[in-house]
Amino acid sequence: MICYLLMMEVVILPWEKRWFLHWMGIGLLALCWIGKMIAARKWVWQKVPFAIPIFLFVVWGLFSSVLSSHPGYSLSEFWEEMVTYFFFFYLVVTNIRDMEKIKRILYALIISSFFMSAYGIYEFLSSAGSWTTRAVRIHSLTSDYNYASTYFVLVIPVILYAIVINFHKTWRFYSLCIILIFNLLALYFTFTRAAWLGFLVSVIVFGFMFDRKTMRLSLLCTVFLALFLFFTPQGRTFYGNMGGVHGNRMAAWEFGLDKIAEHPFLGIGYGRENMWLTFPNEAIYAMNLTHLHNTFLETTLEMGIPGGIFLAAIVGSLIVGFAKGYRHANHYNHQQDALLMIIMLMVVSGYFIRNWFDHLYVDAPAVLFWVLMGMGVSRAQQIVFPK
Repeated sequence: MICYLLMMEVVILPWEKRWFLHWMGIGLLALCWIGKMIAARKWVWQKVPFAIPIFLFVVWGLFSSVLSSHPGYSLSEFWEEMVTYFFFFYLVVTNIRDMEKIKRILYALIISSFFMSAYGIYEFLSSAGSWTTRAVRIHSLTSDYNYASTYFVLVIPVILYAIVINFHKTWRFYSLCIILIFNLLALYFTFTRAAWLGFLVSVIVFGFMFDRKTMRLSLLCTVFLALFLFFTPQGRTFYGNMGGVHGNRMAAWEFGLDKIAEHPFLGIGYGRENMWLTFPNEAIYAMNLTHLHNTFLETTLEMGIPGGIFLAAIVGSLIVGFAKGYRHANHYNHQQDALLMIIMLMVVSGYFIRNWFDHLYVDAPAVLFWVLMGMGVSRAQQIVFPK
C-alpha cells in the first residue's frame, strides 16, 4: 500500500493544483506506516549514516522558526516544508527496501513525465514559441517555468537509468528513448539556464562514473557549446536572448551576505518570504528579487551559518554515501545497483547546481528530491551493509 501511494504521489507532485490529493496521500502514508508498526509490534524505522546532520538541521530550523521575527509564518513553513521532506525520506528509506518496489515508483514517475513533457511541448507550440528567444517559457502542469525546469532536471536521470537497464528489451528501450527526447525538449523550452547547466553537469557526472568515452564526448560538446555561445555572433545573440550576463543574481547574493553578517547565528527565520517580511523596504525588491536565488545562501540567511553548514553536510553525506555504494556495487558486479548510485549522484549534482542560481529547494521539487534520495539511500545501505 505504501508503494502504491508513493507511485500516486510522484505522479501528482508536479501538479500546481494537487494540494488536496497531496495532503490526503501524506495522511494515508502516515496511517499505513503506523499500521505497519502496530501489526509488527515494533518501532519500524531505518537509521541512516547521516542522521546527525539531519537531526541538527531540523532542530536548528525549529529554533530559527520559534525565534523568527514572524514565528507564525516560519513555523507553518517549517511544518509544511522541512518536516514533510524528511517524512518522505524516512518513509521511503524504511519501507521501500527491494529493487522491484523502487522500479515501480521510478516507472510511475517516468510515465507521468511523458505526459508532463508532452503537455509542455503542446503548450509551447500552441503559444507560437520561438526556439531562439524565451518569449514563451513552458510550465506544463506546474506553477511556473522554474518548477517545470527543476522537475525535468530531477526526472531525466531516472529515464536514463531505465533506458540503460532495458537496453536489450526493444520496445521498452525505444519507448523510453522517445520519453527522454520529450523531456529534453520540454527542459529546453523552459529556457532556464540554471536548469540547463544542472542537466549538463549531471551528464558529465554520468560520463565520469559510467563510461569515460561518454565523459570525453560530453566535455567535448561542452567546449563546442561554450565556443558557440561566447565566440560567435549567432551564439552571443542567442545567449543575449536568454538573459545574457546582465542578470541580477550578484546583487541578490551581495545583499544576502550583508544580511547574513547581521544575523549570523539563528538567521531571520525559516521560510523564503521571511526576507521581505523582515526587510520590507529594500531597494533590491525593485529588481524583482524577493529571495536570494541560491539555496545555500537562502538557507544561511533563514537559519544562520550553522543551518547552512548542516545543509552542506547533508548534501556532502549523500554524495559520499552514493559514491561508496557505487564502489561496493561495482566491486560485486551488481550492475543495476551501481547504475542506480550513478543516477542518484546525477540527481544530487544536477539539483543543487540548478539551485546554486535559484531557490527551488521548496515544495514539490524538494519532496520529489527526497523521495528519490530515500530510494537511493535504501539501496546504498543494502549494498554497503548487506544482511
